[in-house]
Amino acid sequence: MKIQELNLAAFGPFTNRILAFDGAALHIVYGPNEAGKSSALRGLKALLYGIEERTLDTFVHANDKLRINGCLRTAEGHELAFVRRKGRKNTLLTTGGEVLDGQVLTPFLQGVTSELFETLFGIDHQALVQGGREILEQKGEVGQALFSAALGSHTLHTVLAELGDEADALFRPRGSTQTINSTLKSYAELNKEVKERSLSSREWDDHRRALGRTMKDFETIQSELASNRIEVNRLQRIQRVLPKLARRRELSQELQLLGDVVTLAEGFTGRRQKAVNGLDTAQAIIDKATPRLDGLKKDLDGLSINQELLDQTENIEHLHTRLGGHKKALQDRPGLEAEEQQLLADATSLLKAIRPDLQLKDTEGLRPVLVRRQAVTELGSKNAVLIAGVKQTKSSLRETEKRLKIARKERDETPESGSSETLRRVITSTRKKGDLDASVQSKRSERTSLQEECAAGLSRLALWSGELKELAGLRLPYRESIKRFEKLYGELEKRLERLDEKREQVSDSIQDTSQRLDEINLVGAVPTEADLINARSERDQVWRVLRRQWVDGEDVSVETGEQQSEGTLPDVFENRLAGADEMSDRLRREADRVHLLASLQAEQKAGQERGQVIAQQLESTIAEKDQLDTDWDELWVSCRIVPRAPQEMKVWLDDFDKLRDQVAQLNMCHQETNELEQNHKSYIQLLNQQLVERGTEPSTSPELETVLLECEAVAQKIDESKRKRDSLDKEVKDREAEAESLKEEYLLATEDLEAWKLQWRELMQSFGLQMNSSPSEIGDFVENVRTLFSKQGEAKKLRVRINGINKDAESFLRQVEDMVATIAPELGDLPADGAVTRLNSLLSESRSRQTKRQQIKEHAEQAEQEIQDSKVSIQTMTERLGALCAEAKCDHHDDLDEVERKSADYLRIKTAIDSIEREILETGEGATISGLEGEVEGIDADGLPGRIKELSNKIEDELEPGRTELAEAKGREEKELELMDGSDQAAVLADQAQAKLASIRSAAERYVHVKLAGKILRDQIEHYRKENQAPLVKRASEHFTILTLGSFERLMTDFNEKDEPVLAGIRPNGEQVYVEGMSSGTRDQLYLALRLASLEKYMEGAEPMPFIVDDILVDFDDKRSEAALSLLAVLAEKTQVILFTHHAQVVDQAKKLQGSVQVHDL
Repeated sequence: MKIQELNLAAFGPFTNRILAFDGAALHIVYGPNEAGKSSALRGLKALLYGIEERTLDTFVHANDKLRINGCLRTAEGHELAFVRRKGRKNTLLTTGGEVLDGQVLTPFLQGVTSELFETLFGIDHQALVQGGREILEQKGEVGQALFSAALGSHTLHTVLAELGDEADALFRPRGSTQTINSTLKSYAELNKEVKERSLSSREWDDHRRALGRTMKDFETIQSELASNRIEVNRLQRIQRVLPKLARRRELSQELQLLGDVVTLAEGFTGRRQKAVNGLDTAQAIIDKATPRLDGLKKDLDGLSINQELLDQTENIEHLHTRLGGHKKALQDRPGLEAEEQQLLADATSLLKAIRPDLQLKDTEGLRPVLVRRQAVTELGSKNAVLIAGVKQTKSSLRETEKRLKIARKERDETPESGSSETLRRVITSTRKKGDLDASVQSKRSERTSLQEECAAGLSRLALWSGELKELAGLRLPYRESIKRFEKLYGELEKRLERLDEKREQVSDSIQDTSQRLDEINLVGAVPTEADLINARSERDQVWRVLRRQWVDGEDVSVETGEQQSEGTLPDVFENRLAGADEMSDRLRREADRVHLLASLQAEQKAGQERGQVIAQQLESTIAEKDQLDTDWDELWVSCRIVPRAPQEMKVWLDDFDKLRDQVAQLNMCHQETNELEQNHKSYIQLLNQQLVERGTEPSTSPELETVLLECEAVAQKIDESKRKRDSLDKEVKDREAEAESLKEEYLLATEDLEAWKLQWRELMQSFGLQMNSSPSEIGDFVENVRTLFSKQGEAKKLRVRINGINKDAESFLRQVEDMVATIAPELGDLPADGAVTRLNSLLSESRSRQTKRQQIKEHAEQAEQEIQDSKVSIQTMTERLGALCAEAKCDHHDDLDEVERKSADYLRIKTAIDSIEREILETGEGATISGLEGEVEGIDADGLPGRIKELSNKIEDELEPGRTELAEAKGREEKELELMDGSDQAAVLADQAQAKLASIRSAAERYVHVKLAGKILRDQIEHYRKENQAPLVKRASEHFTILTLGSFERLMTDFNEKDEPVLAGIRPNGEQVYVEGMSSGTRDQLYLALRLASLEKYMEGAEPMPFIVDDILVDFDDKRSEAALSLLAVLAEKTQVILFTHHAQVVDQAKKLQGSVQVHDL
């Protein structure tokens, strides 16, 4: 598919901007920054896949007005012109505005999605750099490098690493911190803790009483510890404040000894010192300035100046400035006059040489010669050119006729050859199928490998014995059935476990009940209601017999025979009556034992009944399991398999399915290998047929690549023969045309030479020279005339300069004479230059005196001002001292020192007292000073340290360890009671364990997904490598050599320390460089070479798609940039290549390419 035309009708900054991508050429879309390159690139993609919902290209045209027109063309010649508008549906329109079905683009896009188009058929600078970085991260691993380049991806290594990292973070066989590992550990700990959450009530009561005793002891020792610490703190506080209170008393006594003190304000001393210093300084200034002022006035009276001379300062300086020039002119005048005479003599001599018939005054008649000098020079220079042109044309004509003869002879000797077009088409068609030799070999190797894998898998497969061919037809149970049986077995196992647990619990309960009954019976028989009833029944029976004897007078000796050993019948009745009463009394006295015995007997009976029920349930469940075993075995009878547990059979079924998939893959591989071998054979036959048709022996090689190379050699030979014949035909035609052209040139050159001769004779005649004078002679004559006029002109200039010197000298002398007569007549006898020098010296002296006089006046004024300021300062300082005396309450400022000393002592002592009191208050922990004084009264300071140490030792050695020990005991008892608190902690922990189990299940599922995803991706990478490594590496190697300008001769595959195939570059000297040793730019070029090779591989079996390139040459140097452009130009012959760029240099480099290049300016 190709984009014939892209019309940005209303998109981004464009309005009806048409880009016509005609022909098989490298198309370059160029625009400087802000010209809309990025918008044009987005527009191209939007034409094919739609305008984005939130597009950035609405800054000129509104959303509903956005339009992109385009025309697409397939390789078969089908075209589609359409319009793309922005919207959510019906965005495809005909050029007439009618709605198009979105499926009309399917034949053109061939299922290529927007994302796939952007990655596989597009590359920008960022993708290129990331691709190079991806190769480095992959460490040149061949499979990943080829797979990444084929997809246009630059995150493959990252995806694999993330999958691996996520799997490792979930689970490791011997890990501990991973999610599943740590959760399994927590699950086991929770189960253990659930089992530990139950203890007897007796233990609970023991721990409760122990906790009570411990808490009571703990509170006692805590109270004693607090009181001791309070006492230690009080004694330490007294110890700290004792020296401070003593120091405070000493300072208070010093303050009383000072008596009445005038407290001076802060800064008083500074103000006094400043006033005294100011007074002394002012007096010293007056004493120093007065004699200096008298001296300055005396110096001023002794200086005088010449004011008349100073008034002429400007004129004197002007004369002195001109003096140097005046002297120089007088010195140069004799030389100038001599030079003038020499020039006139030279001119006269030169005139006699060229025109002896003329005088210097008549030279103006030669002026026309100079006027026509240019014409003479130009005409003279044409002579040699015309003669050389005639000779050159004649020589070229002879040489061309000679070459024409040779070319005709060589053409006649070269036979005509046929066309190689058909052979080329067959070769191209065969090449598009890829490296069939490698593919056949690869398929054969894959088939062998699969056969070995299947055989190994069959040998590993237990429970079933058969042939591989039987696998496809073997009918196995459905996974749902296995899952159903697994669920049933699981439920039965759980029921059996629960019943076993219940049976054990009931058995333990019965045993415990029997043990407690035995304990009661060992203490003594416990009366029961039945015993009381029996005793009363026996009593009543004896009473009835006795009553019959007493009341009715019956003979009861037979009935009483059994009781005769007990005495008479009344005695027996009394015994029975006493026994019944005793039994009744015992029931009342031992009511608790009676109740406990009854309860235990009832509990024992209920336990025995529950045991019978559980035994029946166990029997029923075991029978159900036996039936399930039978059903499970019958499920596998048809497969001739004796099954194991469902869990094992699931794993076995996975292995079986894997083996069956491998067998299916082997069968598919058999079929593909046969097809490849058949295609391989047919292409060899087709190529040999082409060789025979062209009179060449068919190839005997079984390798398709060898036959292709032989065919390509034959095609190249045919093409070379045809090119040679065509070249010779063209050369003959060119030589014939060149000979005709040279003949015309020779005729024109001869005519031009004759015309020149005619012009030359006319010119010589006008100058009065001989007709046969050569151009060089005429040139010398013209040069002599020019020299003559030049010398005359220089002589005239010298005469004008000499006259000017004479005039300036006269003017200078007059001005000097006037100046001397005016201000210094005594200098009249001196020459002009001496007078000027003397006048300038006198002027300098007058200026110096004037400057010195001015300085003396300024110093005198300054001294007078200093005296006046000092007098004012003395008065001010005296007033300030008087004010300070009043403030200090003294009579004279000499007494201020003593007042300041006493004030300073008072303030120092007062500050010290305040500081001590602050320290006392801070140390006293909130107590007042008077309170602290009362507290320390009567304290023995020497005994304080001993008492403090005694209490501290008791706290550290006795109370604190005891408190710690009791606290630990209290914590242990509380922990034990917390574990025995009878709450629902066991159930909560069980729920937590189930939650952990669910988390494990979820994490395990994710772990399986991640591991499978990584395995599938790596398998696909390896499969792609096996399928395409040889042709892709070979083609990428060619591109890489060009891109690196021969710095690398080729690419090869090697093996790293893990025996994994990796890419390496080979230098011309044989040096092997892995990707880690390549520069970042070279890795970028390696990635580009792989991308181009993958594209060419894709185009061999699919419709070509446009390859969009966005400024990838930013980091390439000039030569490698040109190499990359040449590769893109070659690729453009196979598919459409559109390069977007901001850089004009890329455009200039592309225009130098031999292939077709079209530049589109935005």
